[in-house]
Amino acid sequence: MSVLVLGGDRVDAIKEALYSRGVSQITHWDMRKARDCDRKLPECADCVVMIIDYLSHNAMNHFKKEAKKNNVPIICAKRGTGSIACALDRIGFANGKLGASKTEPIAAAKNECAKRCRNIGKKN
Repeated sequence: MSVLVLGGDRVDAIKEALYSRGVSQITHWDMRKARDCDRKLPECADCVVMIIDYLSHNAMNHFKKEAKKNNVPIICAKRGTGSIACALDRIGFANGKLGASKTEPIAAAKNECAKRCRNIGKKN
């Protein structure tokens, strides 16, 4: 499975989280230049992760349209790996494969992520 990550500068933790979930190829575009909004989605992209803290509205709208046109699922998440993990769970992503393909943007549910993040690192 191939994932395109849009936005952000340091995405090593996000890449690590995606690799641990079975993603085989990750492409990262930092989207710093204005002309980056004119790029086309790679044909090999099976999923698009948009880090919304680092994307302009124009870039988000452009890539949402591109992804819908190509029937590629979209994940809108903040820069933390927890919100990306929650959004991946919501689209049925497991072991490098997607469940039902959804083309509407998926964001992590606040209550689910808050509960999960509170329990990370706690001893039972």
